Amino acid sequence: MIPFSRLPSCSAILCVSLLAGCSSSWLFPQEPQTLEPEGGYGPIVVDRRGLVANVIALRGERTPGGLIILAEGEPPSQGYWDVELVQVTGEDIPANEIRYEFRVRPPVSDQPAGTRESRDLEAAAFLTNPELEGVRLITVLGQSGSRSIRR
Repeated sequence: MIPFSRLPSCSAILCVSLLAGCSSSWLFPQEPQTLEPEGGYGPIVVDRRGLVANVIALRGERTPGGLIILAEGEPPSQGYWDVELVQVTGEDIPANEIRYEFRVRPPVSDQPAGTRESRDLEAAAFLTNPELEGVRLITVLGQSGSRSIRR
């Protein structure tokens, strides 16, 4: 039996156990490890909607806080859905222009063409006064052309 006086002190045991439990990054900082690709991850969501066949009308409605862009599009048949004006960005767009794509999702099953009025789709977007500063042209793109309004 070991006499009580020969047992290591509690503080020494605590110190050794603390150091043993510490990770090497605490004692020796290392570069963090990551699985992220060097250039970062690409976009999480990819918009797979196509452009509406034809943009048939475009107008802007002034509001106290900005401008509502209202676009009317014509797809080739009935049943198109999930309509949205999606702003396009890029270096090729002049600073005084804002561009949108008129995006739609096709019908799930074959649909009759129907009359033009029964196929018409409407989409809108809001631009605030600060976003409109310096903008002279607003364009909405469709598959077979575009419409623009000048300010």
